[in-house]
Amino acid sequence: MAEKKIDAVVATPRTGTFNKNHARRVRVQGLIPAVVYGAGKESVAVTVDPKVITKILYGESGHNTIFDLTIEGHGAAKAMIVDWQHEPIKGKLLHIDLKRIAMQERERGSTSCPKGQRRWQTRRLKRWWQHPVQEHSTRTMRAACACRD
Repeated sequence: MAEKKIDAVVATPRTGTFNKNHARRVRVQGLIPAVVYGAGKESVAVTVDPKVITKILYGESGHNTIFDLTIEGHGAAKAMIVDWQHEPIKGKLLHIDLKRIAMQERERGSTSCPKGQRRWQTRRLKRWWQHPVQEHSTRTMRAACACRD
């Protein structure tokens, strides 16, 4: 499949108080409140366009996509979506967390990988109403790697 190019995400810094009421006002304007942090820089509260973020989340690589983030007055950086919140009934995005990615530094993370197939635990049952227990074995693996385009 052809890989779709994602345009740079433009973010506008938020000013004033950062409470629930202010976030509601941002959503009424048709934007999403967000926070950008990481790469040894100070965190910045911003607003972003929900259409661009939805395109990234439901794209081929999902929230693991590294994209260009341009914050007005702060410059450009590479970023990825770390966490997001949906409105439970309508499914709209409520808030997202963006992490700056330092492309020359190593990122650390952990993932779980299945140890083997599911299997029924074999043990002698003491009573007729006891049932065998299904066992799910997983291993956690830590990894560190440098991000590249």
